[in-house]
Amino acid sequence: MAKILVVDDVAMVRKYLKELLEMQGYEVFTAENGKEAMTIYKNNPVDIVITDILMPEKDGEEMILEMKNSNPAVKIIAISGGGILNANDTLNIVEFLDVDYTFSKPVKKEVLLKAINDILKK
Repeated sequence: MAKILVVDDVAMVRKYLKELLEMQGYEVFTAENGKEAMTIYKNNPVDIVITDILMPEKDGEEMILEMKNSNPAVKIIAISGGGILNANDTLNIVEFLDVDYTFSKPVKKEVLLKAINDILKK
């Protein structure tokens, strides 16, 4: 089954996504920021990365750039609840980083699962 890395600084979001995805049969790794995610990513090949954008240590934008530089084919779903900018503005910025999907938080589980399924079919 596919391996997914979930990156979010909110523990409750990480826990929810991990449980949701494991119930679908995916192997799930979690990280609370981009720095931790890069360590996991380098040591565990994953099929999809689901990441928040606004995080401490290393934000999602910087992490996505680093992942794309090491593997341009990496599949990424970016999610955001906003911050200084609203969620849509934040997500519009990362669309230029060649992510596969962008969603505002909270993401409906059916929408997220369909996006994952679509990515894995490619």
